[in-house]
Parts: sequence; structure tokens; C-alpha cells
Amino acid sequence: TDTNDFVIGVTIVKISETESCTQYVNIYSDWQPGAQNIDDSESEHSCLSLELDFVPYQLGHVNLGSHTFWRLGGSDNKIHVFSEDESIQSYVELEEEETLAEFAETLPCVPLFTDQFAEYGVRTTATVCENGYLVVSKVDEERNEILQTWNRNFAGPLTGVAFIRPQPSLGKPREFMSKLLKSGSIDESTSGSFPLSLAVGYSLNESMVFNDLEKNGLNDCKTLQSSFDYDCVTSLWVADLTFEGRPTIMLGTYGQELLGYTQNPETSEWLLAWHMPVSAPILGIRYADLTGDGVKEVIVITATGVQVLQHNLESVKEIALTRLHKLISQIESTS
Repeated sequence: TDTNDFVIGVTIVKISETESCTQYVNIYSDWQPGAQNIDDSESEHSCLSLELDFVPYQLGHVNLGSHTFWRLGGSDNKIHVFSEDESIQSYVELEEEETLAEFAETLPCVPLFTDQFAEYGVRTTATVCENGYLVVSKVDEERNEILQTWNRNFAGPLTGVAFIRPQPSLGKPREFMSKLLKSGSIDESTSGSFPLSLAVGYSLNESMVFNDLEKNGLNDCKTLQSSFDYDCVTSLWVADLTFEGRPTIMLGTYGQELLGYTQNPETSEWLLAWHMPVSAPILGIRYADLTGDGVKEVIVITATGVQVLQHNLESVKEIALTRLHKLISQIESTS
């Protein structure tokens, strides 16, 4: 919100002296409802703890307009959705008839990972399960109705999923794009975005990419060659590491290797561009700005710690300056 600086969710499993387990999701924030500012909120009261009757798996969030929901996969084969209830200054789980449409049904097995992509009022959600079940749903965000669903089954656990959407090499402000369209400098048919594809991590064989979901559903499947050569894939993330609008698929493996795949622009084939060893089996990959300098870092979570891989800042500076000059040149040429 405009008042909250950040909200952090953490899932916890506590084991008592009798070896019984109790599960919680803790939600921490800088500011609590009712406080005029952060200083009015005591630190011990900045955590809301909700007890769970299932073992938690992946915790994430869904942005819908100005509202943010928490989503949490559970051992009960469901994805639970939590929303803030300001009247009681807490978070509550949405009932089945109120929850987000794609999470209303119980899954055939434990959901291990979910990714979402929202554009023009349509939210596309992909979930992979412990038994190899993959489901992709398109949802009308305003009506909260499922528009289309695809699913496939595989022989073993699917360990990660991420949407792939290439972008133009030079991003342009909306006002600039509108001006180009009106002037006829570019054709409207070529100004749209690239197709939405899906990368899926597979624990028992090579991981894969499903190309152009809108056109092909889950029928056009291409494997990522050599992705099973370094033991099973445990995690997956997609990010534009080159700042060229072409995503890199990063795979983390139990064999202590980080793999990077890029797409050949001529053949559209995904090729292993690089791989690097890490100190322990990889548990997770993220791409985020940890240092606050505006440049994201690759964060590799391993069984023994965390490794952070940074870009060469001099190279980033040169790319930024080149793009700025190109954008200025394009604006001047159409003015």
C-alpha cells in the first residue's frame, strides 16, 4: 500500500518436544493498521502469525488491482489464498467460493511451484506438482472466471515453472509508442508483444519449454538439451541477464551446477550457453536487486548458504548510455 514500505511472509514448521509439528505463516510489516506511522508500531506487534493445518510449500503473492493476496501451496493438495481483513487487523484465508478462480479446485497432488503472468486484464497461472502434473489456466481478472485451461502429466516431480516473454531490445515509453503509431513510423501489427511461453523443470529427465501457449497450448514442447547431465534439476528461474530483451533460462541442479540457456533468434532453439559450478546442491534461484543500485543480481540458494552473482557495472553503464542515446535519437527523428 502507500503506507506500507514492505510486507514479508515466512512459513515456519515448529517441532515440539513430543516431536509433533505445528505449521505457521508469519506476515511481517513495517506498519500495522491503526498506526499513524511506522514509529507507532511496536516491533513485537509487527508480526501476524497464522496457524496452518497443512505443511506449507511455496509462498507467493498475487497483485490484483490495488490489492495483494498471499498464495500458499500446501500438503493438502490445495493452493490457499489469504487476504488482509482491515476490520480485524489480520489476514484471513478466502473461502472456496471467494478465492481466485484458478485455485478453487483441489489438485491431484502437492503443488511444488506456481508462477503467474498478468497482462491486459488476463492472468495466466501455471502450477507444477509432486506427481508430475502441470496445469495452466487463463483467468479474466475482473470477473474472476477461468477462460481456458491446459494440463499434462509427466512420470515424476516437476520442480519449477516460469513464464517466458521476450521484450524488444529497446523499451519505449507508451507515449512514444503511441506517437510512432499515429505517425505511421511503425506498423500496428508489429508493435505487439512476443508470444508467451513456459519453462518447466523436470526431475527425472531433461527440462522443457512449451512454446507460444496462446497458439499451441501445451502441445509444442521442446526439451532443454543436456539439462539432465548434471543430476536432477531442483529449481528454475527466467531473467534477462544480457539486457537485450532475450530471457535466459537458469536451471539449478542437485549436481551443484547452475545452467544458463538462451534462445537462438534464427532457429528459436534453446541452447546451453554457459554453466558454472557452485559449492553445494542448488535449492533455489532468484533475480533481484539486493544492493539497491537499480541492477539486479542472480541469487543462488544452496544447501549450505547463498551465493550472489553480480553484473559488471561498467558494462551495465555502457549499455544504459547506448540505449539512452538511441532513444533520444528515435524521439528526435519523429518530432
